[in-house]
Amino acid sequence: MRTLVGYDRFEGQLADRQLAELYRAVRLYVNFFQPSLKLRTKRRTGAHVHRTYDPARTPFQQVLATDVLPLDRRGQLDAIYTALDPVRLLRQIETLQDALWRHAVFGRSSSPVSGTPPSPSPAVPFDARACGLAGAPAAETGVAMPRGRRERTTRKPLGPRTYRTRVDPFAEVWDEVAVWLTARPERTARSVFDELRARAPGRYPSGQLRTLQRRVHDWRASVVLAFGARWLGEDLLAGDVAPAPLRALVATAGGSGG
Repeated sequence: MRTLVGYDRFEGQLADRQLAELYRAVRLYVNFFQPSLKLRTKRRTGAHVHRTYDPARTPFQQVLATDVLPLDRRGQLDAIYTALDPVRLLRQIETLQDALWRHAVFGRSSSPVSGTPPSPSPAVPFDARACGLAGAPAAETGVAMPRGRRERTTRKPLGPRTYRTRVDPFAEVWDEVAVWLTARPERTARSVFDELRARAPGRYPSGQLRTLQRRVHDWRASVVLAFGARWLGEDLLAGDVAPAPLRALVATAGGSGG
């Protein structure tokens, strides 16, 4: 599970709903496209254990091999497997992972997709001459020891800024931008910014891209990306490629997430 969701801490209703949407997509990928080995026999010879496994098969293939499913249920699972696009499904899983990590209580740690572990700081060796031991060898790293008495300073942590120092350049078009993002939540702020500049040349200088990125970041933190799974029980046999596009649900107090 940690390979899937990372090692951050998640709290609150939004994180719970987003985690449930991620599991909806992951269960399809694991059951239909993730093969595993099943132990057949195990034999011990002294201190050595000989294990024999069945050929690697997905859970879907293992269920079909047992021949315990009724024909209608088996036909439904065959239709789901035929309609699923594994590449598209995997991309949606990555998008849902990024949406989940935005709800982490603490900072993003190294993630299995896009995170990288922080680089370790160089070790500072003990310098005996700094302690008054004459004739001791100097440190080989060349790190200068601080001289004199260091004053202890305390800094008050800064909280989130709730006021604006400049007029929001995207206030007039933000409702329309929110509609774009709701319809296609995987869109980047850069693509939205390029479309706005194409519609109104000269209105948005390139330096305002960061402002739009902050607004899109805040919007993503207030919504839940939903993995639509209604097609599993509706018109799946129509031959459409699944899964359906992700949807953005505006988070409300006490909402169920649909």
